[in-house]
Amino acid sequence: MLIGVTISLCAAEATTLNVAAASDLRFVLPKIIAAWQAEVGPVSVRVAYGSSGRLYRQIQHGAPFDVFLSADETFPRRLQQQNIAGRTLYQYARGRLVVYARSGDSKCLSLTRLVACEGRIVIANPEHAPYGMRAREAMLALDVWAKLKPRLIFAENIAQAAQYVARGEVAYAVLARSLVSSPMLSDGRWQAVPENSHQPLQQAGVVIGDAPPSQAVSFMQFLQSRQAQTLFEKFGFQPIGASSGER
Repeated sequence: MLIGVTISLCAAEATTLNVAAASDLRFVLPKIIAAWQAEVGPVSVRVAYGSSGRLYRQIQHGAPFDVFLSADETFPRRLQQQNIAGRTLYQYARGRLVVYARSGDSKCLSLTRLVACEGRIVIANPEHAPYGMRAREAMLALDVWAKLKPRLIFAENIAQAAQYVARGEVAYAVLARSLVSSPMLSDGRWQAVPENSHQPLQQAGVVIGDAPPSQAVSFMQFLQSRQAQTLFEKFGFQPIGASSGER
């Protein structure tokens, strides 16, 4: 499932930057775009949110995106290897994985404790969503994958997983830290999954194509600026260069 959002300071402005963005950026990216637009002027930005793997496939098949912001480095690097993206890889943040309980019950706020708790659990689909891949890696590392798998629901992407638990369709979710502070999840409780149980969610992006809009590089560089990094950290990401572990 993709969610399209257009952000523009000037409807008459002809220049449009088309962004494919991982769905864990759903709340922070509009803030960052607004800050960037305040610096560069009235550039229209159109954003499509989805799982990184699905967006990667669309770009492979010619979807007209100018930049791709992935929840990990794997998919941007593949586009570079296929000469679909530019040679520069822009790391912009590191995501965090958390266990979320809708009821606010703290007894079930870890992957190992979920084994003894009743109720379904939603994760992003590990076939194409990096947060789902890392959730599966963590469950395997903690030896709970086989026990929890019969209770798992696979969402199309991490934002959809958040919607499932917010609507009460499941009791628990393994989510992106960047989503659990949203108003729709404010009544629950969460706890970070140990980072040493899975590969890092090093988020990175690339510019697409041979002749992208001139603003594409400017936007990607802005993601690495102190102003953008402060916003990423405010929304639960770890900034570039931060050491692993709890913050």
